[in-house]
Amino acid sequence: MVDNVGEVQINDEVQQVSSEEEVSGSEKRKIELRSFVWKHFSKLPGGLRAKCHYCRKSYAAHSNSGTSGLSTHLDRCKVRKKMKAENDAKQQTLVCKKGKGPKGKDDGTAKVIHIGFNREACRMALVKMIIKDELPFRFVEAEGFLEFMETCCPKFEVPSRRTITRDILELYQNEKGLLKSILSANKQRVCITTDTWTSIQMSNFMVVTAHFIDEEWVLHKRILTFTPISNHKGDGIGKLIKNCLIDWGIEKLFTITVDNASANTLQ
Repeated sequence: MVDNVGEVQINDEVQQVSSEEEVSGSEKRKIELRSFVWKHFSKLPGGLRAKCHYCRKSYAAHSNSGTSGLSTHLDRCKVRKKMKAENDAKQQTLVCKKGKGPKGKDDGTAKVIHIGFNREACRMALVKMIIKDELPFRFVEAEGFLEFMETCCPKFEVPSRRTITRDILELYQNEKGLLKSILSANKQRVCITTDTWTSIQMSNFMVVTAHFIDEEWVLHKRILTFTPISNHKGDGIGKLIKNCLIDWGIEKLFTITVDNASANTLQ
């Protein structure tokens, strides 16, 4: 048991915790606690609650309910985050960083810089990788990936699929808010294009894309929504476009372009 929060080792080099469970009378046997959370919690007498090594608060830890509650607290514990940030800021690493040209491409140059390990930056990079490469959320719990991370970056604690799901949703909401502010501040009108698609399971989907020019006369294309629809008929498409424009607060509309299906023909 750690008596002082400041003495908690952030590198997770915590001794294996074990609990005792009554078998018969005064006889007890030690049961190994396998979950990683027991590197950060200690079971309290009775075995129904556990104390966090960082904030010193206790939480429900009954064996029947698993450790998801403890894992959730571990992700949110402010004391732990503060201690990790302070520890990470002290560590510097020499890396060779490639130079980039105006369009973000490699310009053939490189320079050596000092960088510190940033846990939050690593977590956000993982979130963006899941999105860009269209990986399933369970990828972060794959055995091969965990072994790879343990080898190349043992200081980084890979988040669970539930945490990744929350992070992706939070990033989406932030990016949506940013794009909304750009569209509202843009003085140019917006053009909308739509497309419909039917999957092999015969499910109908529709995508709405916004096209606009910024103050620097740079053309931008952003997907506003990709959503299921009941059918490809014009009425349903029209209602979806209307709801999409209201949701995004788009009032300066220039054109709406759809495919040449007969259902989209104006009568």
